[in-house]
Amino acid sequence: MKLHLQNFGPIQEATIDLTRRIYVFVGYNNSGKTYLSQLIWSIFSEDTLQRFAKKVTAIGEVKEQLILSEGLLQAVTTQFAEFIIQDILPEVFNDSRKEFLAHKDLKLDFEFDTEAITQLEVELHYPSLASNGGLLKMVKPQGSMEIEAQNGVPATEQWIDCITRLLFHQTIGQTPLFLPANRIFFPAFYKYLFQLEREDKQRMETEMSRLLRLLQSNTDELQQALEAALEAFQSPYTAPTNTLFNKMYELNTHSVARDYYQDLLKMLGDLLGGEIVLHNVEGLGIVEFRLQLAKQVQHLPMFLASSSVNQLTTLFLYLKYWAEKHNNFLIIDEPEENLHPGNQVKLSNLLLKFATQHNNRILLNTHSPLMVENINNYVYLNILRESTGQDVAKIIQQNRLNIDPDIDLKQEDLGVYFFKRGKVTDLQHESNDFGIHFRDFYKVSREVSNTGKILTDYIDFADDEEDLLD
Repeated sequence: MKLHLQNFGPIQEATIDLTRRIYVFVGYNNSGKTYLSQLIWSIFSEDTLQRFAKKVTAIGEVKEQLILSEGLLQAVTTQFAEFIIQDILPEVFNDSRKEFLAHKDLKLDFEFDTEAITQLEVELHYPSLASNGGLLKMVKPQGSMEIEAQNGVPATEQWIDCITRLLFHQTIGQTPLFLPANRIFFPAFYKYLFQLEREDKQRMETEMSRLLRLLQSNTDELQQALEAALEAFQSPYTAPTNTLFNKMYELNTHSVARDYYQDLLKMLGDLLGGEIVLHNVEGLGIVEFRLQLAKQVQHLPMFLASSSVNQLTTLFLYLKYWAEKHNNFLIIDEPEENLHPGNQVKLSNLLLKFATQHNNRILLNTHSPLMVENINNYVYLNILRESTGQDVAKIIQQNRLNIDPDIDLKQEDLGVYFFKRGKVTDLQHESNDFGIHFRDFYKVSREVSNTGKILTDYIDFADDEEDLLD
């Protein structure tokens, strides 16, 4: 499945392959990387899929079998694209008045691959409407374009839900998590954000009460009240960021740790110099986050912890409390922020390890040449392993390479996109047998290196002249 975009924020044109396991967005500032990341978040959101299934009804007579004809798939993808534009984008980007994204030429459509769909093997379960209850099972065998329902006849909503999940390779109940670039402030100021949210809610209730009193009139005061109510209800954050806040708030009532990613938590703990713990004074107030330093009993408040600790706290919470065992999709904006270069490499190893196990996926927005070069090294490692059959573990050990031999990153699993001047280029088209060419980073690196060489040459030349004069 491919996403085609035109005139979306700063992006004039883009085509994104939505089947990749690992996405890397690189390029210039204000070029639309975060816009596109949040759009992808909304496409794979559980709320989006459920609402779309309830809205679409025209698929013909409901039966126990359904042929996935090209016409049916085209109708579903066309309606889904329109649903994203009209219903989802204004909510996700907090733009109910359609002031920022309402470009008259905004276009969004999906291109499905019939052959790829044929090769999929899918089994989904839904509550059954049959008298005997149980679960309704919907099965599509590999090599077939037919879905068969077992234990009852699905409702139209269930058929649409099944088809949409099939198209986008999305399991039931999974919503991506987006970690924004400004997450450094969340752990330390989370308590204040919680209080502000409560104050905003009280303000909304006041505005609604005033609005109800004025509903019988048709005055300027009513118009002002309507505008005030709209402003009061408008969140200062996009939907993906609000989702993160909600998950942090939910730790007050549900904070059961999961043990699926203990190895990654240990790696992250080494970067943090400890682990993030939840702190609540005798059950009073809301939960606060603290850093428990390694091999020490003291808990350090987040406002005294380093910027890198605050930056990585939400990732720690994700791996400990929120990530499921399988089928996760983590979207993280500028993971390298506030990190030492060596820790940037370690973090990229951690994220790649997460993405290459348990059918997980990640999307990284980055400006770090170290992170993208490290990702490329894993592509080289896979080529070396599969094309030459060499013992990569032995090569790593002999040369003391800082790379994990257990991470298996195939080039076809990687989608690298370069953002510049309204265009989004798929760097896969510029790849060769030896990985992805990150042209922009290499260009800047060469320019800096060449500048240094020229300046030092002048210094050496000046020193030589002084020696001659002496």
